[in-house]
Order: sequence, then structure tokens, then C-alpha cells
Amino acid sequence: MKTVDKFIMKSEERRAKLRKRISNFRSSCLVLGVLILSTYHLINFPCVWAGGLSKTALWFPNGHKISVELALTPEDQEKGLMFRESLPKEYGMLFPFPKEQVVQFWMKNTWVDLDILFIRSDKTISKTFHRVPRSYPDTPEEKVARVYGLARYVLELPAGTARRHKVMIGQKLKF
Repeated sequence: MKTVDKFIMKSEERRAKLRKRISNFRSSCLVLGVLILSTYHLINFPCVWAGGLSKTALWFPNGHKISVELALTPEDQEKGLMFRESLPKEYGMLFPFPKEQVVQFWMKNTWVDLDILFIRSDKTISKTFHRVPRSYPDTPEEKVARVYGLARYVLELPAGTARRHKVMIGQKLKF
């Protein structure tokens, strides 16, 4: 009997060790998977958490990729691109809203001309405004340029960007 009991105990110990190894292997695979997905996310959707707005990548229908700042809070959306004297060529600011709605944008204290795209919930472009004129410190409020449309997202770009990338109403953006 003792030999059989010893054999059973050794078999149970081996099974326990094997279960532990399998569990450790599964945990390692899970950690590796999380690291791979995190790296993919950081490469394709880089964010800035300190010292600025969050950023992500946006692709035009022609496949060209730019970096866009995300105006996520009402304060960030109100400020938008105000007081900036220049913008990088491959740059934009994306304004997400909680739902598709009519929104109005105006160029008060915006010192650069912009292209402004209104984008539906399915990420198709519904309206495009080219070269919306900047304002100046002495521009009366009634003369400040305004644009409006139905949108879930609004994308502001340096003037000329939409035409340079042949962006048109009905096309879909990726972000």
C-alpha cells in the first residue's frame, strides 16, 4: 500500500507543479499581450497627458496621417486655436461632441486662417469650409467669421490642408 500511496502523492505533486507552470505561462502570455497592445496603441494614438492637450492620429481619405489635438473639455473647446500665431503644416484640432448636433464655430481671437470640417457620427465629412478668415485684435464681433453645421466632430486645420489632401464632402476620415 505504501508504494501505491507514494506513487499517487508523487503524481498529485507533479500535476500541481504542472498546473502552476501552466498558470504562470498563461499569466506571462496575458502580460505580453497587454504590452503588445499598449505599444500598438501608443504608436498609432500617441497622447500627451502633461503640458498639453491629448493627441491622436487622423488619416485623410488619401491615406495621409496627421497629428490632431483633442479639445475634450468645454474649456478646451471654447479656447480651441485662439491666440496661436501659426500652426504646423501636418496638424489639426478635433472637437468631439456627445452627439450629432448643430454647432457653430467662430474665429474670435483666432490669428490664423483655417479649414473647418464638420463630421458626422460615422466619420463622414458633411460640410467643408475652406480658408475661413482669421480675426484681428480690432475686428468687431459682428465681422468675425462664423461657420455652422450638423456634426458629431469638428476638425480645424491650417488653411489649404483640405484642398491639398483633396478632402471632399461624403468622404470618411479615420481617427
